Amino acid sequence: MIHIAPWAAAEALFQGTGERLTSDGVLFLYGPYKRDRAHTAPSNEAFDNQLRATNPAWGVRNMEDVVELGRAADL
Repeated sequence: MIHIAPWAAAEALFQGTGERLTSDGVLFLYGPYKRDRAHTAPSNEAFDNQLRATNPAWGVRNMEDVVELGRAADL
């Protein structure tokens, strides 16, 4: 979900999840991610290019940035 939406949508998702998810709850996200700001496969890079050509606010996200969102939301 967070790669086919602006980054602000990911921020809102994590904020809302942090406010509503129970302590034993799980937020599960599926999709490609970059690791250390690098694509993990050529197909993910091509997909990222396609997403950004459709909408510059979309794209494959950096795992480290996603983890930081989770930390900021106390997940």
